Amino acid sequence: MRPRGVELLQQAESRSRNIKELAITIVGNILCLYVLATTLVRVPILQHRALYLLIVLALVFLLYPSSRRRARLSLGVDLTLIALSLISVGYVALYYSDLIMRYYSPSVLDMAFGVITIILVLEATRRTVGLPMCIVALFFLAYTFFGKYVPGYFGHPGYPVDMVIGYIYQTMDGLFGTVLGVAAAEVAVLTVFGSLLNVGGGGRLFSDVGRSLLGKSVGGGLKGANIAAYLLGMVAGSSGATAIMTYSMMKDSIDEDMKKVGRDSVAGYIAAIGTGAFISPPVMGAVAFVMAYVAGIPYVEICKMAILITLLYYLTLFVMIDITARRSGLSGLPPEKIPKLGDALKTRGHMFLPIVLLVVLLSQGFTPVGSAFWACVSTVALSMVRKETRMMPKAIVMAFKDAAKAIITIATVCACAGIVVAPIMLTGLGIKLSIAIGHAAEVHLVLALLIAMVTAIILGMGLPPTPVYLLVAVLIAPALIRLGVPAAIAHFFVFYYACFSVLTPPVASTSYAMAGILKANPFKSGWISMKMILPILIIPIMLPYAPELLLIGSWESIALRFAVWVAAIFALAIGIEGYTPLWGSAVPTWLRALFFVDAALLIFPQMMLDAVGIVLFAVLMVVSKKAKRESLKASGKPQKT
Repeated sequence: MRPRGVELLQQAESRSRNIKELAITIVGNILCLYVLATTLVRVPILQHRALYLLIVLALVFLLYPSSRRRARLSLGVDLTLIALSLISVGYVALYYSDLIMRYYSPSVLDMAFGVITIILVLEATRRTVGLPMCIVALFFLAYTFFGKYVPGYFGHPGYPVDMVIGYIYQTMDGLFGTVLGVAAAEVAVLTVFGSLLNVGGGGRLFSDVGRSLLGKSVGGGLKGANIAAYLLGMVAGSSGATAIMTYSMMKDSIDEDMKKVGRDSVAGYIAAIGTGAFISPPVMGAVAFVMAYVAGIPYVEICKMAILITLLYYLTLFVMIDITARRSGLSGLPPEKIPKLGDALKTRGHMFLPIVLLVVLLSQGFTPVGSAFWACVSTVALSMVRKETRMMPKAIVMAFKDAAKAIITIATVCACAGIVVAPIMLTGLGIKLSIAIGHAAEVHLVLALLIAMVTAIILGMGLPPTPVYLLVAVLIAPALIRLGVPAAIAHFFVFYYACFSVLTPPVASTSYAMAGILKANPFKSGWISMKMILPILIIPIMLPYAPELLLIGSWESIALRFAVWVAAIFALAIGIEGYTPLWGSAVPTWLRALFFVDAALLIFPQMMLDAVGIVLFAVLMVVSKKAKRESLKASGKPQKT
């Protein structure tokens, strides 16, 4: 028998965990209800963002304990941090109108609460997304204070502490700036919508549709996951969430293929298909909404610009998966694991309607916030149509809890991004750096584009896509614009590479997350993800020269450019993998090199090169088929007629 004291201690710890879980559920639901309520009730901007951040910080410190080993000490620390959040951020919510008027000369109390709030945001960011984001924020803060010690062009006289703290804490250019405003409005409401739709059967519907459409084909498990991830990504707006939901809902189907291709490959594939959520309309995540504010582009226009790029992205993944499936000898899913499309649509097909409503409202000029709110309402209402999708109060509470967990990660990143952006704006670093890059890239625009792409990838090694976009948009996009790139294209270019920085090694965060779930090698999974998206990672470098892919231009030119780039994707995929999916055969090294040459011809948007590239592609496909026949003949294997 266990000692009585040990048993009582375990009971006390169990009660403590239950109370904490209840508190998380309550605060999470308060956050979601506040987000939905503020779509109907107008709250002063600074006050609204302060109240939002206050709830977010409280939930972060409840959900992410300071220590998992010392529970009692951790609870005391976390409760203290929650109390400090209520005081320092609540101070802004109460006295916002006075604070904003004296930001240039804050009082001692303003300074104290400002420093506390900055520390709290940094700690919350560390707990949710890790240390790198905090290091970047501290670097820019240090640059603001110690600019006089920076030699040459990037030096500045330095700013006093009270002015910097006041600017970050008491204005809408720092902690409570536009980026946090986006997180508190569009992103938060759409996250609630995605969670409600998933709990209401949307996730199950999407996975069933994916299996029913492609389950019979070669590699049906992974191909079905590609379709499911696209549908999930349309409303999730998060790479990690989409990847995890896709795997959890299609685990049985994916595991069938994993037996032959291995855990490393599957982790890389699922991470790649999940990351497409960032560019999949109508819900494209926080980065797209931040871009709408920073670039001054209506969100619905960004959605339109992303349509063809999204199709090309998932086509690339389909081709790469098909090559792997054929090379590995995969077959389709067993009939018992393939649901009938008619049954899936009959049972849960009505849960597509909230997405249709969201698209219609956005296209009719409704705000993203208002459109998402009514999509939430319609999701709950439509779930009542059938027993399989019906959401009772308990299900709604859990959906709100799940949504809140996703919201706080985005919110802390956006608040910390305010600490980064404020010094850049205050010191003029953005203007200086964009001018320097403009001078360096005067040789050719392609050089400036490569600088922007590489910068986004390097920053993405430690930062989430939203701050990556912000930094590159502030520091480099102006240089692209001065070199003649239209503002919308320049910002979309930056946005695109910021999104996919989560898949580029050596720190491919989404790939590493999936590798952890599947117990795979993180480094190998990261490189596999990179290889999967390589064709569609290379091609968009030409976007400023080929705006047709952003639906800019005549329909004839758009259709032609799309068709040419589809051929370029096939050529790059064959060159990278050394395998033709059409003939199901390996390609000799010399022929792979020619496919790369052909891809280069097709990528550059020029009519003569397009024509030569298309003809060469057809010739190479014929030659590859001939090479297959000769290989079979040499090996003595029978040839298929």
